[in-house]
Amino acid sequence: MGFGSLGENPKTIGGIGRAGAISGIPEIDRALAKLEKKFNKKVMKKAMRKTTAMFRKEVRKRTPKGRTGNLRKSVTTDLSVKKQGRFIFGRVYFGRTKGRKGYHANWLEYGTDERIIKDYRGLKKRGYRIRAKRQNVGRVKAAKMADEGLDVGTPQAIRTFRRALVKELRKIRAAN
Repeated sequence: MGFGSLGENPKTIGGIGRAGAISGIPEIDRALAKLEKKFNKKVMKKAMRKTTAMFRKEVRKRTPKGRTGNLRKSVTTDLSVKKQGRFIFGRVYFGRTKGRKGYHANWLEYGTDERIIKDYRGLKKRGYRIRAKRQNVGRVKAAKMADEGLDVGTPQAIRTFRRALVKELRKIRAAN
């Protein structure tokens, strides 16, 4: 079971990210093997949702607000189930659809070199004079907000995942 992966595959978040995984918790594996697949999948999804929510908060906390706050608002999560419910992956990423405007996440995460542009925001077309044909707009320092959020959150995420899993297992045991 994996958690904390970013973007479409475990190494991307719109070009940014890292992945983590939990495996080898024998007590939990044995307990889940005894449950029906339906309960197993349901229990794992609930625990994974809580874990990815915790990661989302950590990444959001470290993301710079900027003028509009669009990047911070675009941090989102989702779950995907692979191979007949045996693997559940949680993703934390900067959304680019449904009104989320996280297009510039990769520039802030990894930074940029010196950038030189020809016509800054089309000012010539709007009647402004530009003395220099090419303008240096500087560079962006790397913020590493996603990497730091995942690194800091990993020990806490393991605890959160275990607690949520135990809580859901107790609910099922009490109902039976």
